Amino acid sequence: MDGVLFDTERMYMECWREAAEPRGLKNVDEISKACIGRTLQGTKEVFEAAKAEQGIDISFEELHEDCSRRFKEKEERDGLPEKPGVHEILEYLKKQGIPVALASFHAKKRQLWSIWTERVSHLIFRKLSAATWWSMASLHPIFI
Repeated sequence: MDGVLFDTERMYMECWREAAEPRGLKNVDEISKACIGRTLQGTKEVFEAAKAEQGIDISFEELHEDCSRRFKEKEERDGLPEKPGVHEILEYLKKQGIPVALASFHAKKRQLWSIWTERVSHLIFRKLSAATWWSMASLHPIFI
């Protein structure tokens, strides 16, 4: 959902930059881009490798906590920005009678799911479902 319907990737990248650069980590945007679609463990591995390469001794857990706090503050203050055209494309698909499915299996995305269902789900979906048991952060594209 985020990255598809909500532009949260940009927000997370801003938060990582704001949390990491003052601690001395360089190339934060490139590091953050390498984390897109990864689990928290995968993200930690990318940051740990970057820290080792740069010779920086910072705690990933503290970085992650700071980033999460910043994201939550931005979300509460500004809301989640929707991707341009979300409503228009869903309306078009509905008018054309084209069935649409959306899956999200990331624990953090459950919050996005509830926000999103309040905003746009009524436009097109007849049934909503979410799961928390999936081990991947983002699904590989599946076309049926």
